[in-house]
Amino acid sequence: MRVFLKIVEQLELKKVTFISIRENLDTSTSIGKFAVSILTELKQLEHENLLERQRIGIEQAKAEGKHKGRKPIEIDETQFERLYNDWQNGKTTPKIMMNELHLKPATFWRKVKDYRKHRCTRGTNEIK
Repeated sequence: MRVFLKIVEQLELKKVTFISIRENLDTSTSIGKFAVSILTELKQLEHENLLERQRIGIEQAKAEGKHKGRKPIEIDETQFERLYNDWQNGKTTPKIMMNELHLKPATFWRKVKDYRKHRCTRGTNEIK
């Protein structure tokens, strides 16, 4: 809404006044300018309150274990680790792993990236 105020200011610089017939506002008068300012600030307050309520709702949902968006795909960690080690030892391929784990390529590679990241933080820095 502050963009609206800037537009009104630019119009005033060009000697143009904003008149809203629907809201009965006229920026050529001080009362009209004041009303536009108040309405703009009320809109901003409403928007900030909406964002705050949304943030609180998301926090509550997370605390209750609810997910925003799609639910995470469950992957058998033991099976993944076994297949990953086989892959690193040349006994399998990513394509075979995807088929056995029933994963699509994007999900598989995201899992590999996360797995490698967590292995590195545990002290195993070997990445092929």
